[in-house]
Amino acid sequence: MCAIINGNGEWVFINRKKSWNGIALPGGHIEGCESITDCVIREIKEETDLDLTEVCFKGITHFYNKAEKERYIVFNFISNSFAGKLKEECDEGQLFWSKPDEVDVNSLAEGMSERFELFKRDNCIEMFAEWDGVLGRITTKMNRL
Repeated sequence: MCAIINGNGEWVFINRKKSWNGIALPGGHIEGCESITDCVIREIKEETDLDLTEVCFKGITHFYNKAEKERYIVFNFISNSFAGKLKEECDEGQLFWSKPDEVDVNSLAEGMSERFELFKRDNCIEMFAEWDGVLGRITTKMNRL
């Protein structure tokens, strides 16, 4: 996941229509023989048509389903160094620029508002959430890395 921020303080958002519906930051899944940094650069290009020229690691978000013993890990990056023009739409949904505090909170993908803090801090952050397939999120905590 990557917070892409322009000179006006606006971030790139995607109104996701596939899995994890709602407004979120762009990102994707790592493929085969690919570094995490290469993955975020590729995924951002595929989803937004922007070419990231620099990225900064901001931390991780991980979710643990205790009942199923499943873990899902997200690597968080930030960038204000990019080239190109944001396309309007991709397979995942509609793309747009907005300041985070101007996005409709009720339209955010589940847990997205909590993640904004990860990108706004100067240091790296670990966010951990325990969840249950039936009950949803049980606990969430943040730690400085």
